[in-house]
Amino acid sequence: MELASFTEEKFALYSKYQQLVHNDPISKIKKSGFKSFLVDTPITVEPIPSLPGKAYGSYHGLYRLDGNLIAFSVIDILPGALSSVYFVWDPDYSALGLGNLSALQEIGLTREWSLERYMMGFYIHVFVKMYYK
Repeated sequence: MELASFTEEKFALYSKYQQLVHNDPISKIKKSGFKSFLVDTPITVEPIPSLPGKAYGSYHGLYRLDGNLIAFSVIDILPGALSSVYFVWDPDYSALGLGNLSALQEIGLTREWSLERYMMGFYIHVFVKMYYK
């Protein structure tokens, strides 16, 4: 897990995901859009008083196989809650159920950090990309 940041590696996976899972044309997938959607956040990184070495903030949870990035989660750690914002996975590994694995990891993190709630994100009916929920 690392603080939310832009890397070429994450952007390449995001681009592949958007094209193959959501059928977005490559012309609509921009680094600036990635940054504004998955990196830029109004959440300030602040130490968690009850957990030395841990901090509130926006994070990316990286999932690697043989050193290759095959998925990443976008989460916000807030006072009392972990909010699951988004999940990007490599369609070549769809059979692994990486979204389920990520949810279980996030639930574990919620418990490990003694947070009160795990929030799995919003469902917006008019947003086609959320129909999977």
